[in-house]
Amino acid sequence: MGMFARRGCRRLRSLPASSLNRSVAVLSDLIMTPDRKTAIRKLLGELTVDFIDTQQYFEDLEPQGLYDTALRGKLLALVSYLKLIGRDDLSASVEQFLPLHGNAFEALTFINDHVTPEVMSVLEPASVEGMEKKERLSDRDLMLQAIELSRKCISEPDKVSPKVGAVIARDGVILGTAYRGEYATGDHAEFTLMEMKLQKEVLAGATLYTTLEPCTSRGPDKVPCAARTIERRVGKVFIGALDRNPRIRGKGELQLLDAGIQVARFDPDLIPVIEEMNRDFLRVFRKRRKRSTAETKDPVEAGQLGPNGFRIGYTESGDKVEWIPDEEFPGELWPMLLRRNDKDILAAYEEFADKVKWNRFKIQIEKAESSTEPLTPDQRSIVDLHKRLSADIEEKYGRENLGWDDFEWGFLQGKMSALAWVTGSEWEESLDM
Repeated sequence: MGMFARRGCRRLRSLPASSLNRSVAVLSDLIMTPDRKTAIRKLLGELTVDFIDTQQYFEDLEPQGLYDTALRGKLLALVSYLKLIGRDDLSASVEQFLPLHGNAFEALTFINDHVTPEVMSVLEPASVEGMEKKERLSDRDLMLQAIELSRKCISEPDKVSPKVGAVIARDGVILGTAYRGEYATGDHAEFTLMEMKLQKEVLAGATLYTTLEPCTSRGPDKVPCAARTIERRVGKVFIGALDRNPRIRGKGELQLLDAGIQVARFDPDLIPVIEEMNRDFLRVFRKRRKRSTAETKDPVEAGQLGPNGFRIGYTESGDKVEWIPDEEFPGELWPMLLRRNDKDILAAYEEFADKVKWNRFKIQIEKAESSTEPLTPDQRSIVDLHKRLSADIEEKYGRENLGWDDFEWGFLQGKMSALAWVTGSEWEESLDM
């Protein structure tokens, strides 16, 4: 078989490029049984996972010799397959990295960028003449596909659910699509897509387009969508809108980033479209502009309701909240904040004041040290004091969290001024310290 493949390869090289691709695909179909195709798909998936791991955890892959030994076996299997389908050019390129001696990352980068796309194009029936080719779509086209899918969603009985559509693609070619509740009421789009439709598909390195930030908490015996996305080693996620539920908002994105997954957003002009489609869902989490008496009066009287029609109360820390039923955990409540407790308000004011002081100290130090006139002993003493105080603030908050442009500086002073007024200062004194 190996001799046939090599001889076939020499004949194929004399053909035009388009004929070569078609002939290699036909040869692959003649040689490769379904089991072999499944095996090579699995091998390429494992190599993609190895590539992702070397990017994230390369320094932790110890001992390196053992890692290279395990990877060497996969590369030898890949070389054999490439020769089998007549791609001696690619097999020779892969063989150049053998034996591995600390160059695993270079080998895996080459395979990820050059070998995997070529082999997958051979395995896909769309590469064979006479069969419909799979269309490669732009990121924006795939975003629009996800939005169109979300229009099909229907809320569960007696509740308002978000409209969520999801698409997974590799190099612009769609692997699968889904929307919330497509197969069963309440099933999330990512669950339907990854577990119901693409359970056996290799998703490592693929791109997910979802109109809503993947969730980070589910009911008993359910895997959150962010965790599921990480488990399937998806390479990049485009998010349409953050979840307005404060128990989830931003956490899904951070979990993906912490796992080494690239995160991007839908095009800015598409986000209002998503939010308009979900206006009923968003009302659940948006406060009314006009506050009710129950929101602003303390203590809360028994039976008083908040802006969403649910009970008002207090958390253990003293925050005033409206207790909203949790759609993911029936019977549980989550606190929608109405007013923060006094301790947190004072802590925020002290932080803003420290940061404003630090900026003022830095300006005064720079002015003094750039002066053409020598400093008097009293002036030098003040400069030294400001240096010590600014150093204390840097140690407290971290130097990387200090320093702002003009807009941020004005915004910081405005926040400090507002909190100063809340704690008893007059407006004209709210920036004094």
